[in-house]
Amino acid sequence: MTAFPFFIDLKGKKCIVVGGGKVASRKVEILSRFNGDIVIISPEISHKIKLLKDSGRLVHISRCYESSDISGAFMIIAATSDTLVNENIYKDAVNLGIFVNVADDPKKCTFFFPSIVKRNDLVIGISTSGSYPALSKQIRKKIDSIINNNINEDIMSILKESREKVINEIEDDHVKAEILDKVLEETVFTDSQIDIEHFKIRMNDILQKYK
Repeated sequence: MTAFPFFIDLKGKKCIVVGGGKVASRKVEILSRFNGDIVIISPEISHKIKLLKDSGRLVHISRCYESSDISGAFMIIAATSDTLVNENIYKDAVNLGIFVNVADDPKKCTFFFPSIVKRNDLVIGISTSGSYPALSKQIRKKIDSIINNNINEDIMSILKESREKVINEIEDDHVKAEILDKVLEETVFTDSQIDIEHFKIRMNDILQKYK
């Protein structure tokens, strides 16, 4: 199966993770960046999960999974070491039409958890549809190293603001596209690290040229 990449807003959506070990910790850490309503179900949790719990970023139910737990969930991730529990979670989710991912078992996944590169609104997801997750991880590292110097949260905020200016102030669609491409070529996609103040000045110069 080749999975279709599907980006969705998780805000206000119940995201359940069953398990409290290393695998669950990795899933929870990623989910916590996307504002979902995270619920952890496990008698014990890792130190990383506890820190997220203490900061109010998730709810912890300290017991084993029960079928009724899945009610109202948007997605559920089975990350326990018990194959029978994982199997039951999968069956419960499929019966209710809820997205489910069973860690390390691609055949019991209705969605795949991608390797992710995130810089503010820029999100890149990489997946091999469960066939070779280590490849996704290595590609993520490569992409991360490529964009690390020139794309950060400050840059993304400025790009977003500049795009809004172009859309609001320039009428011709072809000119809009030309400006947006030029901005990237002369600021982001360069060999040198970006200075924020210089970046802002250059952005304004480009915009003024086309007015």
